Amino acid sequence: MLAVIGGSGLNSLTGLRELRREQVTTPYQQAPVSVSVAILENGRELVFLPRHGEGHVLPPHRINYRANIFALHKLNVSGVIAVNAVGGISEKMAPGVIVLPDQIIDYTWGRDHTFFDGDQTGLLSPDQFTSTVAHIDFTRPYDDDLQTLILHAAGKLRL
Repeated sequence: MLAVIGGSGLNSLTGLRELRREQVTTPYQQAPVSVSVAILENGRELVFLPRHGEGHVLPPHRINYRANIFALHKLNVSGVIAVNAVGGISEKMAPGVIVLPDQIIDYTWGRDHTFFDGDQTGLLSPDQFTSTVAHIDFTRPYDDDLQTLILHAAGKLRL
């Protein structure tokens, strides 16, 4: 199942039939993570998670990314498409242009960056944790297959 994480400018998915709303509990915050589950034309389900919370109430520095990702993991999401409304660093990246990054530079600070911090929070499965230290390969932080599908779909739509 795929998930879309919407940012500023995409607080909900219009045009899709919403099946249900879910409140997903996580060990990373007291309040549950709110998601909508919609059905696509092909009958598959799609999860939508508003990054800034319902009603766009959370500023970026207050977003609990671990809780959000854990909630998607708990719902058995296998791929995530994150949508952002940010300024561009090049005229080629003007508003409305689709950009698919292939690398990341993370300048964030002041928040937890891992699920494996040595305190029974490393993910094995949605309900099973480990205190084992783990390292991931971050050479290719984005999914090549999902990027190819998005590029193909964007080309068909002439985006």
